[in-house]
Amino acid sequence: MERTVGKIRKEIDQIDSKIIELLEKRIELCKEIALIKKQLGIPIDDVGREKTIFSRSGKFSKLFELIIFMCKEEEMKVFKKNIIQ
Repeated sequence: MERTVGKIRKEIDQIDSKIIELLEKRIELCKEIALIKKQLGIPIDDVGREKTIFSRSGKFSKLFELIIFMCKEEEMKVFKKNIIQ
């Protein structure tokens, strides 16, 4: 079977969909963690945890910097929402 650009792109689209689904799940879990951190008075930033993630992510460390940044933004929304309510 000959692989065409269209078939390969379709495969990439399927992978992209899975990545998006996993990122959405990651953000939801981070929101749960934010609630727990808020209740316990723990700050959002955890430099040790971030270093661990960056070291295991290898060539994807720049990507994980962005992912962690986005997750922290979502955690901050949870913190602020709890403060306002």
